[in-house]
Amino acid sequence: MPDPRFFDDMGPVSLDELSRLGVAELADASLASRSITHVAPLDAADGRAVTFFSDAKRRDAAGDTRAGACFVRPEHRELLAPDCAALLTAHPQAAWAAAATRLHAPRRHEPLSPSIHPDCDLEDGVRLSPGVTVGQGARIGRGTWLSPGCVIGPGVSIGRDCLIGANAVIGFAIIGDRVSIHAGAVIGEAGFGAAGGPRGVV
Repeated sequence: MPDPRFFDDMGPVSLDELSRLGVAELADASLASRSITHVAPLDAADGRAVTFFSDAKRRDAAGDTRAGACFVRPEHRELLAPDCAALLTAHPQAAWAAAATRLHAPRRHEPLSPSIHPDCDLEDGVRLSPGVTVGQGARIGRGTWLSPGCVIGPGVSIGRDCLIGANAVIGFAIIGDRVSIHAGAVIGEAGFGAAGGPRGVV
């Protein structure tokens, strides 16, 4: 399940809607109203999750999955656990990415909020340069220096005694102690990877 520090849940959705989002066919139409709340990997999914299966080497995980639904190629349908609803598609990973986009919205900087959001947590000794932006829920450790113009996204955690270079952008990330990030670096952009599908790359 995506980290709630970085994503807002937008579910639930029905399998009928997921099948349309993923350009997939629900193998058992009687399950169309089954409710799904989140995405998850094959071996970590529960009954409210949708996952995907595309690698035959993971057939054991497919047979053991507890997922409520799984995007899968038609030829792999029989490998799924009996209680897992099969969503048949030639592009399982792309279909899953489309479902993830529907179920989980990335958190963004709140419009019109101060550049240093009042909900962020700055330990004593954090040094803020001109033009720095720190989003809601971000945590910055003692002794860390944020150089001019850097942008720290919502929910990001940065440890102690770090140096964040000028105009660096950090989102969807957990940074440890004593880390230096170069000026202009971009880390942790939102997304679930890229995969080819019937509607192009997602």
